[in-house]
Amino acid sequence: MNYTKLVFATSALALSVSSAQAAPSINWYGFVDIGLEKYTETGVNGGSDIFQGADTPNGNSNEKQLALSNNVQSRIGLKGEEALEDGWKGSYRMEFRANVLDDGGQALRTRLGWLAVSKGEHSFKVGAQWSPLFGYSAWNTHRSESHGYGSYYYTTDQLLGSQAYGYRNDSVISYTYGSGPYTASPFTTTVALHVADDDRGSDAGLSTVASPP
Repeated sequence: MNYTKLVFATSALALSVSSAQAAPSINWYGFVDIGLEKYTETGVNGGSDIFQGADTPNGNSNEKQLALSNNVQSRIGLKGEEALEDGWKGSYRMEFRANVLDDGGQALRTRLGWLAVSKGEHSFKVGAQWSPLFGYSAWNTHRSESHGYGSYYYTTDQLLGSQAYGYRNDSVISYTYGSGPYTASPFTTTVALHVADDDRGSDAGLSTVASPP
């Protein structure tokens, strides 16, 4: 009887440890960026914003209102990974821009949403993800947040089918060798195919974009 109880307890413990190891990781993250700003109707440009941000109200009165403080929109995200068979690893990420000032139907907007599998130096990713153009060449994009876009901001504004000025693309299938941009890999490259009803072409390495007709 004692032997049977010991075997049962050992089996239950092993099952518990195995289940814990097999469970996918879940990590929530995000931040809220909000502050107090005061606008004057007699200021520059008749009281309108000098640099109108994505969520910054324009043409305000002299009353104090809640507004974004530095143009980095609030966001909330969920990401994780899970070990699969034969050395493969599955991972996922969902990230939303949260407009805490919006009282309409656009409070949440998708920034990233992808599923990926990887093994060793090889990884495959499907969904809304960072563009190779951003990953490998946008070195100056966020130097000072909303005012640090420089020429990159205006160049990528012309890329059809892009979200947020070419930083992220919807409906993308990508393959990356190595750890990706800005990592310790001695050699890394990304090839991506953007699937949509527009004039986008395939992206490779530093990203090549088909010109509109």
